[in-house]
Amino acid sequence: HDDFRIDGDVFRESFEMIAEAGATLVLDIGSPGMPSFQPEAVAKIAKRHPDMKILICHLLAPVLGDYKMLDEGLHMLALPNVWFDLAAVPWNVAPETYPYPTGQEFVKLAKRIVGAEKLVWGTDVPSPLTRDSYENLWRYLYEGNIFSDLELGQVMYKNAKDVYPL
Repeated sequence: HDDFRIDGDVFRESFEMIAEAGATLVLDIGSPGMPSFQPEAVAKIAKRHPDMKILICHLLAPVLGDYKMLDEGLHMLALPNVWFDLAAVPWNVAPETYPYPTGQEFVKLAKRIVGAEKLVWGTDVPSPLTRDSYENLWRYLYEGNIFSDLELGQVMYKNAKDVYPL
């Protein structure tokens, strides 16, 4: 298919139906450099549908060296109806290994900009299991001195309940 704007006509009707249904929009917009990487378009969608919850996958998928991009994207998307999952953060900072120091810095930056209440833990299994254990995919957050105990409860459980209401 041809490249297109996420906030354009292609998805407009779908986003309206999601908003009307009170459902959560989950977007994997790819990585910086991909045509689908359009955080500014997601910000427009979030502002157009302020009651629709939006979860952006992979914390905007930063790789080593993407700190500035992540900072800019998080500031652009620090909106009341936008959350970020942390799935694949360890995967995206390869060849770093546990405890993924750059991944920890990315998560610290996200906490500082959008708050712990806007972060949702995830793994992106099965691919990350080809590089590390399931345990390390959550342990890096516990041992990274990123979150308080209360915030860890939010990130590991409560926020998912908030963004995906039953």
